[in-house]
Amino acid sequence: MVRLPISSRQQINLICISFLFLFACFAGPSHASYNCEDLIGSWSNERFDKTLNKERRTIATLNADGGFWVRFIYSSEDNLSEKENQGTWACDGTNLTISINSLNAYGPAHTHVYEVLTLNHISYKLRTRDTNCGQVYGDCGREIIYEYFRVIN
Repeated sequence: MVRLPISSRQQINLICISFLFLFACFAGPSHASYNCEDLIGSWSNERFDKTLNKERRTIATLNADGGFWVRFIYSSEDNLSEKENQGTWACDGTNLTISINSLNAYGPAHTHVYEVLTLNHISYKLRTRDTNCGQVYGDCGREIIYEYFRVIN
C-alpha cells in the first residue's frame, strides 16, 4: 500500500466536508411533533398589528371537545374595538387548524392552518402555513410569528 502525502489544505478540506456531512445528517431541519393536548386551555397574545396600525390583544380558548373561541381587542390612540370568533380546532402534532364558523355572528366561514413552532404547558409559537390572506383582518403572512402565553385563572 502506497501512502500519498496530504497537504494541510487537503486536511482542512477533508475535515470541513466531514463536518458538513455530519451536520446535514444530524442537524437538518427538524419536524418536531408536539402533544396537542398542551393546547387545551386559555391563551393570550399581545402585539402591534402593522396593517391596522393598532395594538392587538388576543384571548383564545381551545376546548378539549375541539371547540374554539377567540376575542380580539384592538386599540389605537382614541379607539377601542373588539371582534369575536367561534369555531373548531384540530392539531396533528405539527399543524394547528382553526376553522372559523362565526365571525361576530356574521361573515363567511373560513379555515387557517398554522405551523406549530414550539409548544409547552406555558407558551406556544405559530406561523401561518397558508398565505391566502383574503379572510384575515389585520396582519397576515408567513413572516409573522404568533406567540401565545397560557392564561392562569
